[in-house]
Formats: sequence, structure tokens, C-alpha cells
Amino acid sequence: MSAVGIGDDDDLGESDFESDISVDSLDSDSESDSQEEISDNEENTETEEEAGAKPMVRGPWLPVLDTDSFDLGNSIDFAEECGPVNPPDYHAPPICYFNQQLRGGDGGVDLFDLLVRETNRYAEQYLQGRTLSPQSRARAWRPVDREEMRAFLGLLLAMGVVRMPTIASYWNEGDKNWLASTPSFGGIMPRNRFQVIMRFLHCNDNSVAVPRGQPDHDPLHKIRPVLDLVNGSFANSHGLAQSVCVDERMVGFKGRHHLVQYMANKKAHRWGVKLWILAEAGTGYTHQVRIYKGRNLGGPPPKEGLGHSVVMDLMEPHLDKGHHIICDNYFSSPSLCHALFDRGTFCTGVVAVRRKGMPSSFVGKRPPRGSTIVRRQGPLLAVLFSDRKVFTILSTMGSPRMEDGLNSRGRSVTLPSVVRLYNTLMGGVDLGDQLIGVYDPQVRSVKLWKKVLINFLLTASVNAYQTFLNTHGRTTSRLDFHMSLLHSLVGNTQVKRRTGRPRTQPPSRRLTGCHFIEVLPEGKRKQCVLCRKRQRAIDGSAGKVRTWCPDCHVGLCARCFRQYHTADHIEE
Repeated sequence: MSAVGIGDDDDLGESDFESDISVDSLDSDSESDSQEEISDNEENTETEEEAGAKPMVRGPWLPVLDTDSFDLGNSIDFAEECGPVNPPDYHAPPICYFNQQLRGGDGGVDLFDLLVRETNRYAEQYLQGRTLSPQSRARAWRPVDREEMRAFLGLLLAMGVVRMPTIASYWNEGDKNWLASTPSFGGIMPRNRFQVIMRFLHCNDNSVAVPRGQPDHDPLHKIRPVLDLVNGSFANSHGLAQSVCVDERMVGFKGRHHLVQYMANKKAHRWGVKLWILAEAGTGYTHQVRIYKGRNLGGPPPKEGLGHSVVMDLMEPHLDKGHHIICDNYFSSPSLCHALFDRGTFCTGVVAVRRKGMPSSFVGKRPPRGSTIVRRQGPLLAVLFSDRKVFTILSTMGSPRMEDGLNSRGRSVTLPSVVRLYNTLMGGVDLGDQLIGVYDPQVRSVKLWKKVLINFLLTASVNAYQTFLNTHGRTTSRLDFHMSLLHSLVGNTQVKRRTGRPRTQPPSRRLTGCHFIEVLPEGKRKQCVLCRKRQRAIDGSAGKVRTWCPDCHVGLCARCFRQYHTADHIEE
């Protein structure tokens, strides 16, 4: 979703931004639009059953000349409770806000218990009746518990704060890796244990999956329980404000999967799985998530188009409550705006000028810069505005009157009120994407559903932070909140170091008993065990001497005899 661009060229005078309402073809848009005008004040004598039995006649697109005093007259009655629902105590730590986002909609098991149960189930299924190679890490598998799963997820999310090229790099130690070493990872969990948990990590029971190609096959079987859990938690933890956004979100993935999509206009992730998102316009709080299953896997094509069906599906629990939806030209259409208005919901969005049902007089029009063409169809307003580009906005809530204001560069511009409304409210989903992408761990995996799971964890973290801000204000930065969350997930989990075998040998003979220096028999020579290196460095000789310790059977000079028999550690 992109904002409507407002020009600020230096060579433009004030006259370029004056409201110049075009009156081209005002009598009728085209032959297709020259239907009989239906008065808004005409008494409707049909019953509700008769009106619902046949399609509603919307009427023609009528010109609007007096934009300064024009008002759609659509009443706004929004009295829903918005904001956090039963938030944690004011002094509660960030982990409490995070747990609330993952506790499940029905109050049952939370995400941690779900992952523990399914991970252990899958590991048991995998190891049963399977012959493992001697080098397989699965040989050391033991069931994971809730505390260890939380520590595992904490380390997984911490990889978004501390970036490394590979997972194994977080456990690299030694002189060659001292500059980029992260000893905290090894102190919390061994590398092999982390990787074997990642290997067996699961969200659903494979034994009940319907094979691909069967009528009841669910392409989202792997992630379905988590998807249902987070949707229930997100909805029950926060009441939607009046202004909401519907847009797509990409979860980056370049592996081979039939759900992978390509979107050229997504700079962060052009390849991946597409999510349909319903979010608050002001805060970016993600309220509902749908995963796009593809053209051939989502059933028959919707009658009104995919964008229309996505918006109606996401908003189904929130219709007839006075919400205001902002969406881009992928979703916007006259039929969507009318359908939402019939269900007590307002809509504003940019739209393609050739979309079905649009005024035909808009096609090919490029009025002078700063001017508008305005049409009305019952409760729906269509505004074509010419600036750096010509674009069209549909709205059942906005106004076409021209307003003075400042653009993003601080320069004075004049534009319709509905354009300012759209630019102010359109970025809810994009705001959530930005907050998620800041600490997104770049973990490589051939399993698409694992990337989606990580995205859901980050979404829960962002939602928890927005709930925290609603309660405390901006007293804590996003980084501090996220780090506090990670520390709480890891908790007191530490690697249980194996201690070495107890010493069974007696102390060295050189430190016990009485030792005397003697001359080697038969005129023999031995190297002094302490000064031979020093002597070789001085004159190149081997450092041979005539004296030794007969009890220790080592050559020693008179200078080194005492040191050898009294020092705790000797470097021979």
C-alpha cells in the first residue's frame, strides 16, 4: 500500500494548486451511465425480503459541482470498545504481554504447550522403527519440555538482534572467532541440542494429514493450529479501533513450495508466502491473518473478485459496527464499497480507473494539475485528482472539498480532503511490517511453515509492544522491550556442564618424599628438563648436564633442582 504522491515542484506557482473542478461531460458519463436518476429521498416501498431477493440498483454516476459545501451525509455511529482487552497489570514485565498474545482464543493450551506436544510427537514418530547413522544427532534426542522450548524460541528470536551468517556461527569459539563470538548462546543451550530441536520442531500431527491431491487436503496443515491460535489470541486481546487497514504481507521464502508467490513491488521480500492482514490504521496492531493458498487451491474464483472476498472475510466479525476500512487498488472497487456500506461499514481506497463499475468519463482523463473530477453514486464518492500522477479514490466517508496543508517535505499543497484522509490512515499494515522486519532472524530453512511460524512470533512481539505502549506510553524503546522479552524467555536455562572424572592417581612423586641430587654414573649426561629450552635458545646446545634425580629419573642442574621439586606446575 503506497501513499498518494503530492507534488512539490519549485517552478509551480500558486495557480497550479487551485481547485479547478472539471465539468467535462457532466451531463452524462456515457450511455451505460445514463440510467434514470434515483432520488435519495424517494420512499422505498419494498420489503426487506424483496430487496434482498434481487440485486440492488445503484443508479448512475452523478456529477458534483459544488465541492466546497458537498457532504455525503453518511452518518457515523461507532461506539465499540477499542484498545487492549484485560491487559496485564501496569507493573507486569513485557513477557506477560507476549504470553497474552499466544495463549489461544479459547483459553486452552498456549503456543509453547502446543509446540512441546507436537515436537515430541513428531520425534517419536520419526525415531520409531528407523535406523540412524552413527553420526546422527537424533541419537541424543530426549523429549523437550516447556522451559527448554521457551529458551529455544528465545535464542531463535535473539538471532534477529545478533546477526550471524549461519546458525552454527553462534556457537563458534576459539582464538580465530573471538571477535564475533557469542558465548551466551553456548551457555544457554548446546549447538547440537538447538539444531536437533529445530530438526524435530512441529506444530501439527503428521499422521492425520490428508495427502496432497485428495479432496480434503489442507495445504496449511503444518501451520493450521498455530494460525487458528494466533488469530484467536490477537482478536481477544485487543478491540479494533474505527479505522482499520487491509493489505498483504510477504513472508520471505525462496524454497520450492506451491504456495510461494512473487511480488515485484515488495522490496524486503519479493519471493515468499502471501498473508492477508487486517490491522489497525493508527497503531499497526495485527488483528487477523489469512494465508493465501493460491488460485487453484482456494476453491472456485470469487464472483466479485479475490480482493472483494478477502476484505469481506476479514471484516465478517466486525461488520455493522461503523468501522472504516482503508485499502489499496488491489481490493478497492465500487461493488466492495457498496457491499460494506450496506453492512454499516465505511471504505476509502485508491482504485484502478478501469475497474468494473467506475465512471466511464474517468477513463483517459488528465485534467490540469491540481484539479479534480468528482462523481457520486448514492453513498459512494469517486474523486479523480490530478497531481504528479492522476489517481482515483473511492470513499463512503470522505469529502471532495479542497484543503490547504503541508506535504512530507513541509511545502504547502492543496488537495481534496479524501486524499488527506487516505494518506493519514493507509499505513497500518506497512507499519507492522516495518516493526517486524527490524528484528527478523534470517534463519534459512527448507520448510516454509517454519518461516511463517517465526513471522507469527514476531507479530505477537509487535502486538505485545503496541499493547504495552497503550498502557505505559512511550516510556520503553522497542529494543529494550524486545531484549527484556528475550531474557524472560530464556530464563534460568543453562547448559549442564559435565564435570571430568575425579582424580584417582596419587600426587606426583616429585612433590613427595626426599629427593637428592646425584652425579650420573659412568660419566653419562642428561638434558635438564627445565633449562634445556632456555639453553638451546642461548647457545644452541642441548643443555646436557652430569647431575640428575635418581628418584624421578630426570636430568636436573643444581639451579633447577629446587624449582622442579617444589613448584605445583612444571612446563617441561
